[in-house]
Amino acid sequence: MPAIGKGVREIRIRNAVGAFRVIYLATSADAVYILHCFQKKDTEDSQS
Repeated sequence: MPAIGKGVREIRIRNAVGAFRVIYLATSADAVYILHCFQKKDTEDSQS
């Protein structure tokens, strides 16, 4: 996700409950920084 910053990544999770996103930064082997996590509200957009 270069629009947010160098090294920022995104995990997308879909299950029966809904669609979720986790945006994180892992620049070293010692730490992972969770920048934001949320449940998607628009189910049509979560399929893309």
